[in-house]
Amino acid sequence: MKYGCVFVLKSRFFAYLFVFLLPFVAQSKTSQYNANYVKCNIRIGDFGGEPLIVGISPDFPPFEFLKNNKLVGFDVDLTLKVAQHIGKDIIFRCLPFSSIVTILSKTQLDMAVSAINITEKRMQNKLLSFSMPYYNSNFGIIFNKYDQKIKWGDVAHIAVQEGTAMEIFLRNYYKNSIILTFPNNNLAVQALKSGLVNFVLLEWEQAKGYVNSYKKFSLSMVEGGGNYVFAFPSVPPLINIVNNAIKKLNDSGVIDYLSNKWFINDKCMPDIDRDSTSILNNQQKNNIYYLDTIYYIFNGVWVTIFYALISIIGGLLLGCSLALVAVLSPRVIKLFISFYISVFRGTPLLLQLGIIYFTLPNITGSIPVWVAGILSLSLNSSAYMASIVQGGIVNFDPGQLEAADSLNLSTVQKYRDIVLPQIFRHSAPSFINEVIDLIKESAIISVIGGGEIMHRANTIGIEHYNYFFPLAVAGIFYYTLSILTLLLIKITNKKV
Repeated sequence: MKYGCVFVLKSRFFAYLFVFLLPFVAQSKTSQYNANYVKCNIRIGDFGGEPLIVGISPDFPPFEFLKNNKLVGFDVDLTLKVAQHIGKDIIFRCLPFSSIVTILSKTQLDMAVSAINITEKRMQNKLLSFSMPYYNSNFGIIFNKYDQKIKWGDVAHIAVQEGTAMEIFLRNYYKNSIILTFPNNNLAVQALKSGLVNFVLLEWEQAKGYVNSYKKFSLSMVEGGGNYVFAFPSVPPLINIVNNAIKKLNDSGVIDYLSNKWFINDKCMPDIDRDSTSILNNQQKNNIYYLDTIYYIFNGVWVTIFYALISIIGGLLLGCSLALVAVLSPRVIKLFISFYISVFRGTPLLLQLGIIYFTLPNITGSIPVWVAGILSLSLNSSAYMASIVQGGIVNFDPGQLEAADSLNLSTVQKYRDIVLPQIFRHSAPSFINEVIDLIKESAIISVIGGGEIMHRANTIGIEHYNYFFPLAVAGIFYYTLSILTLLLIKITNKKV
């Protein structure tokens, strides 16, 4: 690479690719606003003004789930009724349930609805407040009716969704059992189907739906339950308005109507009576399912490329800068840079993403998902890039530097025209590995709803209760991107 780090900035290829990808990244925020049904991250309503940003985890049927790529369920309908009552447009932000309360407490949401149960610990959190209850829930267990060797109350393997009131209930009253937590109940039910657990603890209406959909399951009610509420950051004026709306909707019979709609009609529950590892079932024989899945995940390829491209550029520029400063600066600065590199190389990328997305907003204010994703990837990559460049500089032939001094070249000229080009060429395999690793590591942004390949594959899996095909498609796309990136870098190296 003739111009080292400067090559990245001057390359017309990267500039054109960046401009090409921007429309795809912004697509979910513009072209879908005219949709006439409810989806994640689109504005609903025509009241105008600032919309309500509502966090929701669409993996808890019949309260909230995805059906034909639409956001549906009891909580969804109720939230729309509340928003209509108070005259507000609404935007649902689809998030993992375990992240909703954390993101809400950082005031990145106006409120959250996702079958949130009031617990003592949540009530003690001064950063949160809750509405009046809108639904009284009970707990139920489902189990394989043909395998009853272990009874409820015995030492058993019990599956439950992480972060829920059901998990707290198990840990308080069934400490002798082996509790397995899952990101969503769909995976917990799949574990029961596979024989990995003896029971799954669920909300009662949800348990009834699963049993009606899968005839090998049976259910039983257990002691325990709670009240579902809307959650808010701190104590906003909105809480009183929402409480008044809930009271009027309850008095007018709207909540009873929604209960009958979602809890009595079994057809509202997704069908899970199929093998998650089989690709020969009735639904998957439909070519439309294959094509829709591939197309939906393919749209995430552009988002993945956008994340990876900007992160590669940011990581490379910052890594080069850190390496040069470490070599040319006093010992104190060298120690600081060494500590920076050590921290980002010695801690998980998931932890770094969590700190940036959940903690940094306390200082900077709300951070968009794409900014948090690119920032965490860039900082992590810069540590590895800096190590590669710094190692190349330390092992560089001192004779060439002496020759440059004899020609009265400045420090900038020496490193720009002599040192960095050779380091990039000699360390090309290390840089290639880092670039490919960055493409694969971009999948971690899916935990905060980044809209890239992995996030879209998980969305399809949650909607259809089948993870094999969407994950296989995601794997093919990641592998293709890695191979194409490798070929692109080799071609670029030959021409430069």
